[in-house]
Amino acid sequence: MPQPKPCLLRGSAPTPHALIAEAPKKIGPLQSRPRKRPSKIFMLCWLLSFMALFSALYALGFVPEAVAEAGDAVSSFFRYDRGRSLSIVASTAEATAETGAAPVVDGVPADEPRILIDDIDVDANIVFPESADLNILNTALTKGVVYYPGSGKLGEVGSVFLFGHSTGLKVVYNKNFEVFNRLKELEAGDVIRVQSDGREYWYRVLGMTIQKADDANINLSTARKLLTISTCRIFGGREDRYVVEAEFMRSYPLRVATSAADTSS
Repeated sequence: MPQPKPCLLRGSAPTPHALIAEAPKKIGPLQSRPRKRPSKIFMLCWLLSFMALFSALYALGFVPEAVAEAGDAVSSFFRYDRGRSLSIVASTAEATAETGAAPVVDGVPADEPRILIDDIDVDANIVFPESADLNILNTALTKGVVYYPGSGKLGEVGSVFLFGHSTGLKVVYNKNFEVFNRLKELEAGDVIRVQSDGREYWYRVLGMTIQKADDANINLSTARKLLTISTCRIFGGREDRYVVEAEFMRSYPLRVATSAADTSS
């Protein structure tokens, strides 16, 4: 049986052009939905997560040098007293060389190295004896903290060995005899600062141990950049020693803070 052939609708059937013209009337204009802005809670959570991640990377040392120096500067501002007008300049060695002048700390001679430990109120000069002769070392101890001849150099591979007196006496006329009275209070993470040759070197405390005097041998040969500080538990005694070990963080050039008198002249 033959199939009927398809044919176009006639009469009132709408044409394609008519359908297109009628479409906007039936569908209506398209309305765009407003975009939702991130909520304040989401932004706060994101910010806290970023700060936590940055803090972890900063603590582990996985940040660029410039960022690490800026972080240390901020940390030192909140942690340490800068009443002595000490200015830490976070710059590179090349920038220091361009100045042509060795920066110094206000009120302190450039040739007088010092050790500063704010957590235990230590601010003392460092004596560099000519030899490791016992009599010479004992004389040097009356003048401040002593650098052991032949030990490492600041900021370089090796162990810088410093030692000084401590005492339990209530009345001491020579303050150098009690310079390390509170050395045992240092904890891991505390910062030790050493100023020498126009720079300030930062060391982070790794820990404190008590060693027998006979066994308190300091290993000066190491592949790390260390600072070791030792003092006796009893003034003049030959018993145990407090030994603090710290690792080098970084160093900063020092300059004199401009005072009002200098600016007026």
